[in-house]
Amino acid sequence: MELEEEGRIDEAIDWCNRALSWDDDPVAYDIRAGLYQKKGDVQRAIMDYNFAIELDLDFASWYAHRATAHEQAGDLRSATKDYCRAILTNPGNTSGPHTCARIRANRRGPDTLDEMIAFFERALETYPEDKEIADSLRILRRAQEED
Repeated sequence: MELEEEGRIDEAIDWCNRALSWDDDPVAYDIRAGLYQKKGDVQRAIMDYNFAIELDLDFASWYAHRATAHEQAGDLRSATKDYCRAILTNPGNTSGPHTCARIRANRRGPDTLDEMIAFFERALETYPEDKEIADSLRILRRAQEED
């Protein structure tokens, strides 16, 4: 989005607001959420990611985007659960882990699949009984082996 690149975040949010007044579009919610997140308004970002997910439950990227907002807010449990949802939305597709790593990198800075695996290993140590985390970690490791 050109306005975002120029640092005109508030103006870009206004454009998203206009678009959403015409149509409940999950992409517009996702874009606006990312803009709120850049401004540091993480709670509003999470609300918009929630709207995007409500409109399109099966799109893994919405969960990964919301995970970055939860991570930014310091809610690592919710972040981990959303990364799991992103990966488990299509468990047979090993591009999911790579997508999560790329999204996390875009929102946080340099990141790799190895760092996503380390993130999930720490989460599994904290929540050893969580099957979703264990399943996601297996998928991440399988993606790593395929590289």
